Amino acid sequence: MEDVVIFSTRMRDSFLCKLNPLIKLLFLIVFSASISIASNEVIFILSLSIFLLAIFDKLPFKELYKGTIFFFILSILIFITELSFGYIHAIAQAIKFLAIVVASLVFTDTTSPNETARSIAAFLYPILKDKANSFGFIIELTLSMIPKILETSIKILDARKCRGERMLKHPIRMLTGFSVSLFIHLFDQISSYADGLESRLYTNTVKRKAKAYSYRDLITIIILLLVVGISIWIK
Repeated sequence: MEDVVIFSTRMRDSFLCKLNPLIKLLFLIVFSASISIASNEVIFILSLSIFLLAIFDKLPFKELYKGTIFFFILSILIFITELSFGYIHAIAQAIKFLAIVVASLVFTDTTSPNETARSIAAFLYPILKDKANSFGFIIELTLSMIPKILETSIKILDARKCRGERMLKHPIRMLTGFSVSLFIHLFDQISSYADGLESRLYTNTVKRKAKAYSYRDLITIIILLLVVGISIWIK
């Protein structure tokens, strides 16, 4: 099965995909803040909850494995550095890091950059007016480029491996060539993206319609309040 690029979106008919992007973004921020200050017991509970949510979302862990190796290595390093405080604490800190990563993957897996940008622009429009649309466009372009950077990096590295190039043999030459190739590909993609917007007569003076709120968002807010309440109570 083909690998899935991390932080890319798979739009489908599901509960999470139908949520308003602002609610999901708020959930991600509050979850990350809550688990960051939580005790070890709460960290395990919240981590289990987000892992179950990822399973419910049918996050393709096997296909994402190649792109998430870096995060697993970081979690191992976190575990090693926290060992002086005890095994339980070290395990909790490593799992906490992975839980935040998984929460981010769930968010990007169910929310397109376009939806996120439109919702943020609509939320800020009463304050910033036309500048809100420009801000939303910057967010959309940034979020769209993250998976593109990762996908392009993997393709360039695979192509260089097929040509028999070894990074350890000539690291500086390899890094320089990789960086140049990456920037060339990214500039081409940004240029194509800009041409697409120009062909659709895009302008930041036009207010774009954002996704409406529904009962699903109310359910999510209630769950969010429960998470915050439990974290504060146990803390």
